[in-house]
Amino acid sequence: MLNDTVYRQPRAVMGKLRAAIGDATTYGKAHIHEVGYQLRLSFVIVVAIPTAIALIYYLLIAAPRYVATAQYAVWTSTPAKADPLAMLVQLPAASASLEDQHIVQDYVNSRSMLESIEKSYDLGRVYGSGGDIFAELGSDLPIERRVDYWKRHVRITIDSNSGISTLEVDAFRPEDALMLSNAVLARAQTMAQSLSDASDQDALRRDKVAFDAAGQHLAAIRTRVTAFRRQNHMVDATHTGQMTTQMVGALETGLVETEAELQQLRSYLSPRDPRIAVLQARADSLRQQIDLQKNGLAENREAPPSSSASAADVLPASVLAQSEGLETDMDVALKAYAAAATTYFEALGNQSRNRRYLEVFVKPALPELAEEPKRMRMILTVLVSSFIAWCLLITIGGAIRDHAGV
Repeated sequence: MLNDTVYRQPRAVMGKLRAAIGDATTYGKAHIHEVGYQLRLSFVIVVAIPTAIALIYYLLIAAPRYVATAQYAVWTSTPAKADPLAMLVQLPAASASLEDQHIVQDYVNSRSMLESIEKSYDLGRVYGSGGDIFAELGSDLPIERRVDYWKRHVRITIDSNSGISTLEVDAFRPEDALMLSNAVLARAQTMAQSLSDASDQDALRRDKVAFDAAGQHLAAIRTRVTAFRRQNHMVDATHTGQMTTQMVGALETGLVETEAELQQLRSYLSPRDPRIAVLQARADSLRQQIDLQKNGLAENREAPPSSSASAADVLPASVLAQSEGLETDMDVALKAYAAAATTYFEALGNQSRNRRYLEVFVKPALPELAEEPKRMRMILTVLVSSFIAWCLLITIGGAIRDHAGV
């Protein structure tokens, strides 16, 4: 009896173990089947269906589009200086401006360009027929939607290294693509010219104000100089001062010679000799003239009553200082006027030159082959993008299941 009980217990345990293993196997197969079903379903939804839609659209529905291509650059020329010597050795230089290129790019993709094009061409005919239902321009669209549509069909790429811009205009008919590309380039050239005209007008207006102000300042300085000369009865105070200084030097030289001669005569003549009296009188006169001139240069005071010269014959130092100050003001005013005049006439001359212009060196031509849409590239792009999205999706899903212990 005891042996039967001991024998039956291992058999029961083994039976339960086999049952548990069977249940686990059945559950694992069901779980694997369920996971595989989810993977297949997600692959169909995320990868297969979008790729099939792309195949159907790009191979059966998408209408061909013709692309007209042009290349251009916006040049900004720097005019030569107005100095005659500089004009002999300096020529106007031109350089491509990336800033102006971006301005043209923004203008081409703007509402202003679209409205200007619509005034001359029927875009409803160009883009409203000849394509497929998904690519044609719908009727009665608001201006914002039409601008978005315009940006998709008119593209500009800028090469920052060379400064060259490439314009691409696509349409459902080759003649429409060529027509629109020429229209866009013509309006872009006009806009670039208007930028140059506006900047030249601003520069001319600013330089004209500075030129007039410099002329008025110079005229005021000249009026002060004229009034000063009339008041002091002189033409050139600086020249008069130099003459006075030279006169004082000559008088001092004469005084030294007279005193030397007088000293020599006193050594062997009697003090009452008439020649000594004459030389003494000459020395006193020279000394008086020197004092008169020096006093006049030092300050504006009248000559002594015993002097035969009048104070008007002496140039006071204060007058000389005023004259030098006026001459300095005149020199500064003349230089400022000359600089303002040079700048103003340069700005005036720039109006007759086109300093900013758009040069088209690869003109658009009539396309013969429909380059858009790039069907295989778009299909592969949808396939690869959806496959990457599916891989990310199952990776995230697997991480969530592992974390939840499912």
